Amino acid sequence: MKKLLHVIFMAYISLSAYAQSPYINKVYAYHPAPGQFIGEHYPDVYADDTYESILTRVDSALTGAAGNAMITLGAWGGSVTFGFDHDVQNRPGERDLLVYGNVYFTGEMADGHAVSSSEPGIIWVSEDVNGNGLPDDPWYEIAGSASAQAIRDYQVTYYYSTEDIQWIDNQGNTGSIKRNTWHQQETYFPYWESMDSLVFSGTLLPPNMYDKGNGVIRSVAYDYGYADNQPNDSIAAQIDLDWAINAAGEPVHLDAIRFVRVQTGVQVDWGISGEMSTEICGAADLHIATSLVNHLQLPKAEKRMQNGQLVICIGERTYDIFGNRL
Repeated sequence: MKKLLHVIFMAYISLSAYAQSPYINKVYAYHPAPGQFIGEHYPDVYADDTYESILTRVDSALTGAAGNAMITLGAWGGSVTFGFDHDVQNRPGERDLLVYGNVYFTGEMADGHAVSSSEPGIIWVSEDVNGNGLPDDPWYEIAGSASAQAIRDYQVTYYYSTEDIQWIDNQGNTGSIKRNTWHQQETYFPYWESMDSLVFSGTLLPPNMYDKGNGVIRSVAYDYGYADNQPNDSIAAQIDLDWAINAAGEPVHLDAIRFVRVQTGVQVDWGISGEMSTEICGAADLHIATSLVNHLQLPKAEKRMQNGQLVICIGERTYDIFGNRL
């Protein structure tokens, strides 16, 4: 009997070792634009940090179970690039990918759209065509519900300052990322990358603003297709890889993808709340995330209240709602 149990245990360990994770496996690049959290939190930043040390901190925040930590991408153009330990399959008629944000709805509606904390980020995807395990192959934009109104080949240059951060775009527009009283770090500029200027390129989404008056400005969620745009538990937050388009805006078919890049998609001053900046809490391959438990026949997860806190119980193990074991 002991021998049989040992064989079963070793088989389980072997399956676990080779099981594909539904979550981010590695962060390859982090290039935020200026913003009120930059140089302060999400991730935490210290005086002696370098690009490499901050990238390591972002990797630690985003890899593994989603929801453990959050990073900010700053204003328009800021981005993070990550990948999985396998190819995310494009299954016909199914949603394939979910990028976790921190959106909530207020219960209000404006022009048929839900009023929310939406700070939409454009999602780009890439295959590992050359098989080298690096995100150096062509990228394809996921066309969401605002794609028809987007400006492609958009570019912004931000200039270093310890005051408001000034910017100019390739459409002849200028603006600034304004300092506010809540964030008093020396500069809102990602100084570990440059203390001069930074140029970002990509696709600009139309503003998604709702002005309530009296200086209160809220955002409205786009219908689908973006990160940090719809609540994580909504199907509207899930991505279908069939929505991929090339640089000319033409649909392309991808059998699978390995890498994802998320980029803040709007250039909006949110009044007293500062700039709009996409926040990311992780990502998941929806095919594995929905099938892994059944495949391994793990104990059923149950929600319970424990010491006034909502917890998740799986067998004899207890976790908080972010996946941390208690």
